[in-house]
Amino acid sequence: MKKFSKNKKRNNIIIISVVIVVGIVSIVSLIKSHAYFSTSKSFDVLKGKVPNFTKGDITLAVIVDGVKQEDFPDKNGYKYVGYECNNDAKLTWNNETWRVLIDTDKPTICTLKFETKNNSLNGSEPVVKEGLIPIVIANDGTVTKANIKDKWYSYEESKWANAVILNEADNYKEGDIIPEEAIESYFVWIPKYRYKLFNVEGNSIPAQEIEIEIGDYNTVDSETECKATNKSGDNGTCENGKWMTHPAFTSLDVTGIWVGKFETTGTVDKVTVKPNIASLRDIDGSTMYNTSYNYKRNLDSHMMKNTEWGALVYLTNSKYGRGNSEVWINNYWNNETKTGCTGESASASSTTSCANPYGNGKNNVHGSTTDNISGIYDTSGGAWDMVMGNFNNTQSNFGSTAVSSILSRYKDIYTGASANTNKILGDATGETQGWNGDYAVFAYSTAPWFIRGGYYSNSTVAGIFFFSRGNADVSYNGSFRVVLFTK
Repeated sequence: MKKFSKNKKRNNIIIISVVIVVGIVSIVSLIKSHAYFSTSKSFDVLKGKVPNFTKGDITLAVIVDGVKQEDFPDKNGYKYVGYECNNDAKLTWNNETWRVLIDTDKPTICTLKFETKNNSLNGSEPVVKEGLIPIVIANDGTVTKANIKDKWYSYEESKWANAVILNEADNYKEGDIIPEEAIESYFVWIPKYRYKLFNVEGNSIPAQEIEIEIGDYNTVDSETECKATNKSGDNGTCENGKWMTHPAFTSLDVTGIWVGKFETTGTVDKVTVKPNIASLRDIDGSTMYNTSYNYKRNLDSHMMKNTEWGALVYLTNSKYGRGNSEVWINNYWNNETKTGCTGESASASSTTSCANPYGNGKNNVHGSTTDNISGIYDTSGGAWDMVMGNFNNTQSNFGSTAVSSILSRYKDIYTGASANTNKILGDATGETQGWNGDYAVFAYSTAPWFIRGGYYSNSTVAGIFFFSRGNADVSYNGSFRVVLFTK
């Protein structure tokens, strides 16, 4: 058997001969040939003198984003996605050394495939249609219409995809600046992913970075995976160490969701999602639900569910977000909240002036789920976010809409009052309770609704892992978030 290894930096080939004698494997020689790839579109691997092989015995082609290239792409901007070889040859790619190893004893043709990291969401790429305009945002908040053929997001670099809905006709060209007054709402894409289970039992454990793999893939019950049940208190075959596709996506059969970049703003009759203004408060849960539902029916708009909050939280605490670092609090209160505001730390006390308004640069981004301006704001402090997570379809002070009449796709229902045993895997309650010192109290019969994130004066106990309970009645401290589906 011959093993061929190409190192781009040295442009050489290492050949290893292995001889097997009387059933005992022993390495008898190590032969090096300083061969190299030619710079043609189809590479002849061997150009040095190698025993039993001649020029052309192994041919290697490189495809980048579907196009033949003359060399391996740069490691920093691209991702290896697979290979094809004839004659049963085996190819191993080392992503750390950016190196290929081919095992074969016959003349062989292999094709390596690469994609730009921008295109490496494995089927969970942002779905942009029905009035959503793709954008990129500068550190000062300036919005530019994106060319989706260019690199307008990179989850590998924690730069999430953003889009806006305009309050006027879209007469902007790619590369044009879109003025703030033309924007009605901002949204951020949360791509479908699976995560490695780490605390199925709901024990008290330290905060940690969550392992995530982005892609349109539904896990099944096996030795290494499990299928999300999407049910309170039912873990199915799931156990720590297995991978599970997050239920926010499997329950709706979508490849991602667009989440409001800020808490909802505007009015009940004219919804907006914008920075540096007061969030929409002082309305009951039913009004929040109906306002979200009626916002953009063509985009299946709805009020954020508890599991959708969980999907946002786990992505935030992964390598695609800000890792295991805490989001800074929005601690502004001056008879109203202010969206996109960031305090001076993760646990700053409330203040009547906004220390770091959205778009002011460096310190403001610490209030984002990505630690840069591409992320989602107001997930710690501001107003608390009521979500559609409820104990046993209990109405309480929800308002005129009967909770039992709401379709299951728009609500998460819990059958008990324990974060440990009644959680829904993926909802960022039992699995992550108490992380970063965030408040953790589960909904129950007399306070049946979940609220998330805490509010401006919660200081040390506010945060993305915060969960508490309430009655869904009118509150000047409470707001909500709009989510969109597109297929």
